[in-house]
Amino acid sequence: MDLLPTPWRGFMLAGFAAAYMSTVATHLNWGASYLVNDFYKRFVKRDASEAHYVAVSRAATVLLFLGSIAVTSQLSSVEKAWELLLALGAGTGLVLILRWYWWRINAWSEISAMVASFAVSLLGFGFIKPALNHRRTRLVLKPCEPRERIETGSTVSLHGGAPRGAPSTRWCPSPSRAACAIPPDGPMTVPA
Repeated sequence: MDLLPTPWRGFMLAGFAAAYMSTVATHLNWGASYLVNDFYKRFVKRDASEAHYVAVSRAATVLLFLGSIAVTSQLSSVEKAWELLLALGAGTGLVLILRWYWWRINAWSEISAMVASFAVSLLGFGFIKPALNHRRTRLVLKPCEPRERIETGSTVSLHGGAPRGAPSTRWCPSPSRAACAIPPDGPMTVPA
């Protein structure tokens, strides 16, 4: 976007906004239609007027919008949103494939897979993921100066991406405690 002239930046932002809004509107309408036509009309109130179903659909759209706000307020990045979507859909994949090959798979099998996947995902995000994140440590590397004395660990030489004859890049663990994550049992060192 930095290379575009000023008027074209506005067109680009308008295009991004239009794509975003069309995606949101599509998913809200799609979700409300599922809730009203496949659940409410079938199981809750079968013989109602079309005006009643339109009113329920509008209420479902507002509820889905508020629910999406609640979910997105808990996400810290787009990566977390993808993790959530993959976790929610992970349990349904096998059932959705098996329905084409096994006659016993029906709608209740798919609904059960979705509910089980949702419950296991909530347990995974609530209990398993925080325990794994607590144990994760990260080694932060920074370029070393030849005269710099490093007390945190040994120097590590990385080879592989440089063309033949080019000087190799030497990296070392960051000597600053603020720059790298220190595990609870003491500072990190690189084995020689």
